[in-house]
Amino acid sequence: MKIRQVPVERGGAADSRLAVSLAHTSLPLLVTRSNRAAHFFSAAYDTDILATLASLVTLASRFHDPSGHRSLGRPSTSTDREACFPLSPSRCVRRRGRAGDHIPSRVSHHAFREVEVPLEKQIGHDRQDRTQAVVNDGPRGVSASTRARVLTAIDRLGYRPNPNARALKTGSTGLIGVVVPEILNAYYAEFVEAIDVAAQARGSSLLLGITHEDTDREEYLVSSLVDRGVDSLIFNCRLSNENLYRFGMPQTPRALVDRVLPASGLTTVGADFTEGARTATMHLVGHGHRRIAYMGGPLFLPHIDLRRQAWDDVIHELGLPRIPPAITAWNREGGYRAALDLLERADPPTAIFAASDFMAIGALRAIHKRGLRIPEDIAVVSFDGTAESSFSWPPLTTVRQPFEEMARKAVDTLADTPEEVGHTVFPMELIVRESCGCGL
Repeated sequence: MKIRQVPVERGGAADSRLAVSLAHTSLPLLVTRSNRAAHFFSAAYDTDILATLASLVTLASRFHDPSGHRSLGRPSTSTDREACFPLSPSRCVRRRGRAGDHIPSRVSHHAFREVEVPLEKQIGHDRQDRTQAVVNDGPRGVSASTRARVLTAIDRLGYRPNPNARALKTGSTGLIGVVVPEILNAYYAEFVEAIDVAAQARGSSLLLGITHEDTDREEYLVSSLVDRGVDSLIFNCRLSNENLYRFGMPQTPRALVDRVLPASGLTTVGADFTEGARTATMHLVGHGHRRIAYMGGPLFLPHIDLRRQAWDDVIHELGLPRIPPAITAWNREGGYRAALDLLERADPPTAIFAASDFMAIGALRAIHKRGLRIPEDIAVVSFDGTAESSFSWPPLTTVRQPFEEMARKAVDTLADTPEEVGHTVFPMELIVRESCGCGL
């Protein structure tokens, strides 16, 4: 391989020919130093790299202190900056120096930062301030031509702002951590969707953690989200260790959604489960049903199933026969098995109030399997009001939680007044469809 040596004697004629020599070669550049001069050795590369390295040599020689007792500083004059940043590979501004200077073995990070930012070297003098004005909407206005040049350079170079650097400066990552037990259940999926919409409206994004109801994973997820510097946390799950709800406070504020009762020191948001469950049960009573069964899932102290309690209150107040509740898993299979259990009893119910849409869809399958008609033989009303409830057969009458309003309340509270804690309850809405008998 042919190797060519180009001596650079500072202040000599070779210095003025440096850019031309480098810009017209296609060979890679190697840099060495000696007591008398810097040398460039080349063998096949890109001219952009050559010009950049040439700028490094110019920069290093300009600011080197032969005593070795001082770190290199940042270019302090426009002439220095022009020497470091030629506008194209074929242009390198000549500068003066002393023959015999040598290239230092180390260049400060300030010098490297100036050289390796290609966007700034493409838009002329005062380029950093102008770029800030265009990219970050800085306080200083720029002309239309300058804005066009910056945007053109951004597009050509594929420039992207560094979010980590921005977070260090602003103290905000723009991230909200969300913790749920699963996303296969439409209830959790729609809640995450609603939180994401509310977050985007405020310029934030989500980091999602799924616990799968695993104790070890719960601890890992919460600590990981806090360590990643999320601005806030939103929980829609039941954690085995209640202390995890407060891990990382007060630096990282958090809110608990789908909460029917307040929690000390935490922002909580929920729907009025008591009124919603009473509405569902009374709607079935209005259709003439007296044997109304309740289907729900397990909850552990300190959590209370207010849906079951409200159903029980209506049954007691009206003097209706009380059918023992079917307690099962909070999923479709659980609803399927619970419905089969209810239908196999000696005196089966004529109506079922299911504590979730997910469970109710499983119950519909069990009823169809038994050859019964819905709602002629048995009526069903569910709880939550997810989109999935409208696509079952028949479509489910349900009591809907206001996902969007609850998500917006949690996101806005954490962003605007994170130091203020309180409990917010939203009313629920009865969505009437065919499974209760209203469509007949």
